[in-house]
Amino acid sequence: MPSPHHASVAAQVLSVDKELKPHFLRRTLHADGATLTIHYEASSVKLLRTSVNGVFEQLVSVVRTMIAFPALE
Repeated sequence: MPSPHHASVAAQVLSVDKELKPHFLRRTLHADGATLTIHYEASSVKLLRTSVNGVFEQLVSVVRTMIAFPALE
């Protein structure tokens, strides 16, 4: 991410949506400086792929919003 602030905001925004099947799929997000880390544990490749695709789509939306509406830091 461009800055630690951006990584932190992205982690906060993406962590609001919990997984629909927490028994089979677990996701954790962590911002460390300007790095956003997303860790997955899944019971199947299909669930993992579906979740990763969904989160990446959301992340693209978050980044586009940050670009369109830059905040004062």
